Amino acid sequence: CPIQISPKQILGNLQKILRNNHLSILTHIIAVPRLDKPRWYFPANKTIIHNAGNIIKPTKLKASLAWKLMGLLNTAGLSHWLFPEQVIIAERKSCKQEYLGALAAHLSAHAALRMRDLEFILYTGAYGIYQKWTAQIMDANGSVVAFAKIGTSRKAIKRLENETRTLEKLRHYTFSRVSFPEVRSYTGDNLNLGAILIQSPADPRYKIIYRKLNSSHLKALIDLALQTTKTVNDVHVSARLKQAGAAITNIQPGSKNIINQTLASIKQRIEDNNIPVSLSHGDFSPWNSFFADDGQMFLIDWELSGQRIWLWDYFNFIFHTTVLIDEKINTQAAATMLDACGIKTNTFRQHCPPEALFNPQLFLLICTLELLEYYVVYRQEQQKAGFDPDPEINRMISSLEAILHMANKKRLRS
Repeated sequence: CPIQISPKQILGNLQKILRNNHLSILTHIIAVPRLDKPRWYFPANKTIIHNAGNIIKPTKLKASLAWKLMGLLNTAGLSHWLFPEQVIIAERKSCKQEYLGALAAHLSAHAALRMRDLEFILYTGAYGIYQKWTAQIMDANGSVVAFAKIGTSRKAIKRLENETRTLEKLRHYTFSRVSFPEVRSYTGDNLNLGAILIQSPADPRYKIIYRKLNSSHLKALIDLALQTTKTVNDVHVSARLKQAGAAITNIQPGSKNIINQTLASIKQRIEDNNIPVSLSHGDFSPWNSFFADDGQMFLIDWELSGQRIWLWDYFNFIFHTTVLIDEKINTQAAATMLDACGIKTNTFRQHCPPEALFNPQLFLLICTLELLEYYVVYRQEQQKAGFDPDPEINRMISSLEAILHMANKKRLRS
C-alpha cells in the first residue's frame, strides 16, 4: 500500500488483475524513457504532459527531437506509442494513504498546497550517491505551482542544505540581470522521504535556452559577480589549490607531474596578488539557465554554489558544453578552452576590482585544477559506493588533464 504493477502487454488485463487483488487505481504513470532506468515519471494526462517543459529542457539534438515527437503524439493521445512502458500505482480499497504520502503531508503543512488539487511529474536525477528526486508540482489546470527537491542520502541532503543557504542569502542582494527561485520551505531529514526543499517556479516568460554562451550569459554573470565580489590574498588561494592537487594525486598518482607543474605555474603568477572571488553557481550550464526575451536570466540548481575565483562559472559553462554537447574531448577540448580563456576573458578584466590582477592563464589553470579535483573525487566516491563508472565523467577528467598539459606549454594571448 501502495503497490506497483509494471505490466508489459498492459491495459487489457489490468482491471481484472486489480479486481482479483482487491486494488483500485490511484494513478497511472508513464516511465520515460524506460522502466529499467527511468529519468522521468509522467501522469498519463495530456494537459500535464503538455506543460512538462518546465522540468524537461533538452539541450542535445537527439533529446530535443524526441521531446518534440512526444509533444505531437501527446496532442494526438498517442504518447504511449513512443514510451510504451508504464506503471500503475494502485492501493487496497481500505488504504487511505495519499499518493506520495510523506511529500503530501509536507506540502500540506509547509507550502499551503492541497494534495487533492495537485499532479506531479517526477525527475529521478543522476544516479549515484548524490541522487535527488525533483517533483514538478502542478495544479489541475497544468500550471506549475512549485518544485520539490527530495534528498535521502547524507551527501544529497548536504547539497540541498547548501542550496537553501545560498538562496536565502541571495534574497538580500539586488540584481539587475539574474533571478532565482524562492525557498518556500525546507525540512531536514525527519521524514521517510528524507530532506525536502520546496521552491517557487520560474515565471513563464523564462522559456529560452541558449546552448552556447552569449552576451546575455556574460551580463548575468558579471551582475552576479559585481554584487558578491571580495578579494583574498595569494596565500589563501595557494593553500586551497595545494589541497586540490594533493587530493588528485592521492587518488591517481600518475597525475603527480602535471599537477606539480600546474601548481608551480600558478605560484609564479599568483605571488603578491589579491585574487578576486565571488559567489559562484557551481553548475552554470544551458540546462540550469533560462532566459526571457529581454535577456533576463533565471538560474536554478544552486547545490554546488560557493566562493570561487571571479567568473569561474564562465569556464564551467564553456567546458561542459564543449565536452557534453559539442562532444569535443581531450586535445580538441583543450584547444577550445585555451582559445576561450585567452581572448574572451579580456571582456571581464575591466570589471574586476582595480587591485586584482586577472591573468588569463592563471584563471584557466585555477579553474581547471579545481574542476579536475571535483570529478576525480566524485568518480572515486561513486566507485566506492558500487556504482558503475560513468563514461562522461571519464571523458571530462581526461579533457581537463589535456587542458593542463596544453596550458603549461603555451602562453595564452592577452
